[in-house]
Amino acid sequence: MRISEDEWVKDPKTGELRLSEKGITRQKGDILALAGKLGVQIVKWYPENDTTAFKKKRIRLPNGRSVWRVIRPEFRQMLEDYEDGVIDGVIFYDIDRLARQPRDLEDLIDLVEHYKRPVATVTGEIDLRTSGGRAMARVLVAMANKSSEDTSRRVARARLQEAQQGRSRKFSGGRRRRFGYTSDGEVIEAEAELIRTGARRILAGQSWASLVKFFTESGIGPVSAREWSYNTIRQIYKTPSIAGIALYDGAMRKENQEGLRRSRFADPRTPDIEPGVQVIVAG
Repeated sequence: MRISEDEWVKDPKTGELRLSEKGITRQKGDILALAGKLGVQIVKWYPENDTTAFKKKRIRLPNGRSVWRVIRPEFRQMLEDYEDGVIDGVIFYDIDRLARQPRDLEDLIDLVEHYKRPVATVTGEIDLRTSGGRAMARVLVAMANKSSEDTSRRVARARLQEAQQGRSRKFSGGRRRRFGYTSDGEVIEAEAELIRTGARRILAGQSWASLVKFFTESGIGPVSAREWSYNTIRQIYKTPSIAGIALYDGAMRKENQEGLRRSRFADPRTPDIEPGVQVIVAG
């Protein structure tokens, strides 16, 4: 079962986005209701509410070649259970919850054609055991794939525009603010001063361990972690945003790449982007 992308809610206290438990519960309830009508029992769930069914990752094959695949462990486990007879069929909420890549759908169709076990959906009747049902499923998955591609293109264009205007993506509807800034990109002076003082201590030769102690004793906590650690603090100082440097696709604008060796912040393909948010630590 997959939860819809619009099933996000904002935490009233932190402003962060999280998955809606109501959405998960509602979809499970609808699936259980359909199972009751069909006279079958749900013996196993395959939740994928935090897994993409669209974005691909590059995988290196033993022969050195590359393929691009969507990584869906639960979906693959479901296919294995279907083939091995662990489950007698599959019920899912909607076709676009089952697959958004035609390759995933075809893998399931291959099994259904051979084993003839039923596959049912809450939102409509699609029988993958028939040629008509398979044709309809292929059309719907192609449309879902196109929808995901359109969304990805719009998001990518919006992120480029934000970078060109010097705005950080994290400050424009992101799920979590950065330490030192509000969600709107304004400097939080108390946190900023802590960063500045810490930078001066490091430049003066103090250890990272002493900086962890300093941050802990300041009474100001990190944004998401429960307590300060070496990695949490070091990540703050490695982030270009505290120097007012904007990023696009992980790279800094060309002017900020001068003198840097090739790294995740230096990419010759980077487009022209404006300076970033307000500076906390000037170099």
